[in-house]
Amino acid sequence: MSELTNLINKDFIIVDLGAANASDMKRLRRIQNEITLIELDFTTESKTEASYYHKRISLKKAISGSKNKRIFYERENTAASSFLQPDVRLLQDYGLQDRYKLISSKEVECITLQDLLSFCNLHRVDFLKTDLEGIDYEVLSSAPAVLQSTLVIQSELRFQPFFQGEPSLFMVGNYLNNLGFELIYMVPETWKYRTPRRHLMRDGRLVFADAIFFLSPDRVEEIYKADAPKAFVKQILIASSLGLLNYGEYLYEKIRGNLSSSLINEIDEYVRPTTGTQLGLIRAANYLSRLKGGARFLAWLRETSIAISQSAGVYLSGEHLGPIMPKGGVL
Repeated sequence: MSELTNLINKDFIIVDLGAANASDMKRLRRIQNEITLIELDFTTESKTEASYYHKRISLKKAISGSKNKRIFYERENTAASSFLQPDVRLLQDYGLQDRYKLISSKEVECITLQDLLSFCNLHRVDFLKTDLEGIDYEVLSSAPAVLQSTLVIQSELRFQPFFQGEPSLFMVGNYLNNLGFELIYMVPETWKYRTPRRHLMRDGRLVFADAIFFLSPDRVEEIYKADAPKAFVKQILIASSLGLLNYGEYLYEKIRGNLSSSLINEIDEYVRPTTGTQLGLIRAANYLSRLKGGARFLAWLRETSIAISQSAGVYLSGEHLGPIMPKGGVL
């Protein structure tokens, strides 16, 4: 058994709310049998493999900020089903009426985040992911005691609120910042307005993002005290799974002096850049930048690459632009 496995010791908790089509995090495969994964989605099954985990609980339940019964609206696009009604004006602006067509509505019992943890006999969360179609903030703010010790939060939040009553990303970010979280990365999505020539355009409006917040190093030390090194190791592993190697290495360097040589070697594998084509291109770019005219050539190459990427990055019949993701993706 490795020293990293001994350190984690079955004490790594991931909660995924809105886990439709979720898949396993490949960079955590070697320690997945130390992870407890709680998945919840009211409409769709996830695609994670139960045998990889120490414990995996997958529930088909509805979560909310309170235990009240609520009307759930099932729509043509299952991923757009929600407790909230969309802004009709925005449906028209982006031409999304068909995708948000109402299929059925029904009253359902809701559980809260605190209820979910109690049901699973858990007291805290290391990595909390929410994709709840407009009620992410409602669920997060309903359990401040849970959030205070959560190490990483990833939520789908909107710059332009799409559902009635939904707060903006800025409001949620401010709330989490006051709890000691820092916004480290965003995976953005841009939508195109329904204009006559939008099929020939690749710009649009930044509508929402998967926003990734890490509990700040100062707060980790304040809350976890003697267990702070273990908490930092978990943050490093999560950062690696999200493709955020630079931030993972930043945390790694902060605690490296407190780790044994064998644990250093194990953790180093999670923050080391992967080999392959991308690493070779990065090295080539670094070399070119030092040559005369190299920086100008790289700037031209970057602009050309972005143009090609944007031209090829269309989905949903050209209605939206694809998100830019770090290598490794998100849960």
